[in-house]
Amino acid sequence: FDGVKNSVNFQTFLDRETRENKDTILSSLDGIKFFSLVAVVFGHTGLHAGTEFVDNFQTMANYDMDLLIRVITTLCVDSFFVVSGLLTGLLTLKKLRQLRTAKNKRRVPEWKFWLMYYLGRWLRLVPTLLFMICLTIGVYPFIGQGPVYNQHASHQAEGCKENWWGNILFINNFYPKKGTEACLGWTWYLSVDWQCAFFAPILMVLFYKKPHLSMGICSILLLMNMGITGAIDYIYHYYLYGITVGWFTLTPKQRDFIGLPQKSEYSRVYGTDPYLTTYCRYGAYLVGLMGGFYLYQTRVVGDKKFLQPNFFRKNILKRPRNKKIFKYLSWITIMVALWGVLYMMVP
Repeated sequence: FDGVKNSVNFQTFLDRETRENKDTILSSLDGIKFFSLVAVVFGHTGLHAGTEFVDNFQTMANYDMDLLIRVITTLCVDSFFVVSGLLTGLLTLKKLRQLRTAKNKRRVPEWKFWLMYYLGRWLRLVPTLLFMICLTIGVYPFIGQGPVYNQHASHQAEGCKENWWGNILFINNFYPKKGTEACLGWTWYLSVDWQCAFFAPILMVLFYKKPHLSMGICSILLLMNMGITGAIDYIYHYYLYGITVGWFTLTPKQRDFIGLPQKSEYSRVYGTDPYLTTYCRYGAYLVGLMGGFYLYQTRVVGDKKFLQPNFFRKNILKRPRNKKIFKYLSWITIMVALWGVLYMMVP
């Protein structure tokens, strides 16, 4: 029984013969994204249930405190940031390596390579985003009916009429400041991902020249992200009510019910919300980016000793049995730490 191998088999949709014969190091990503997407849909069913219209608000509030729901609403969105950072770091460095080692005199200048990095990403997203905005303004208000639907559709349409430009510039996770005025509020993810990818080339170019220095800077940024997120969470008391309950629609009575401090009634805006802001979400992207750097250095460059101290490599990884024990201990440590952090969030 090999827990690591079976976990990869569970996460990929390739058949066994194709999976074993295909030379890839990313075969599990499709499965990870699929199961994360299912969990996101399930979690957001509770998030957008319309708390201002329900009679069983206590059930909704208790629903948010369940450990399983914490896992779904906390980890599954972050998994997309991890995958995005990993693919961005690994694939971009591979292309950069091919560009810089090419002997063809007609090779593409590096400034054009980076221009297409930004322009290609923008053009890949914006046409579909514009189509959705037009659909929300011109069609969405007329395809349903009822008091709940009419109110929801009108908010969506008005938000897109006023603030559609923020989506195109990928700043709608910061502006407008009120969630009820947002255009396609769920596209905050695209803005955070775009902003993370915008600054990623700085770390990628540095890694190409000095891998250890770049990994060190990434580690420092990751610690800063954890500190900033923790400070904001503590100052504004976000830990009291989580993210599943629709915080932007709570009545004063409902806020009192879940123990939300009065000052948080006006402070929970896009500028301080740890769920939406890039400086709070950057940690997951950094983890993926560092993973992409590691895979590039060990699998593409072939530096098998990367980030392995000599003592560790010579005395622990030298023997196959020790390598297997270390592999299982690593999985156990990661899972215990992960569940421990999530469990501490449950009152």
